Amino acid sequence: MKQLQDKCVKIQKNKEVVVKEKKAEFRIENSQQKAILLIKVDKCLDFEGKKCDYFFDIEKIKQFFVELKGHQLNYAIEQLENTYENLKDYEGIIFNKVYFYVVMSRVPKLGIDFQRMQKQLAKKKITLKLSSRKMIIKI
Repeated sequence: MKQLQDKCVKIQKNKEVVVKEKKAEFRIENSQQKAILLIKVDKCLDFEGKKCDYFFDIEKIKQFFVELKGHQLNYAIEQLENTYENLKDYEGIIFNKVYFYVVMSRVPKLGIDFQRMQKQLAKKKITLKLSSRKMIIKI
């Protein structure tokens, strides 16, 4: 098992946790001030392949993989999937209710391919959500 480095991990209990990149914003509204583990994946974790931007673990109950992207949806999903597969190798990371969130500055026209991706991920018990510019999640 790989170890998470202290410099990679932040625990936050703020009422709001916000990450922003490339005109895209992901916000967690945390009114009960639950402990949220936050990892900036693409700058910190060492594994092969594509990486998403952020990983959030809310008290080992819900796990959020977040990619803030310009417009390349397929590439974003590849990053999320690869991060999901590689985080399994880290000590202390447990998956329970997994969500993939993609926040894009420009959302492409969605069709049958997006629905197919949602169904494929649902088979792995992963929920895929997409938003334009800003996503707000209440926990």
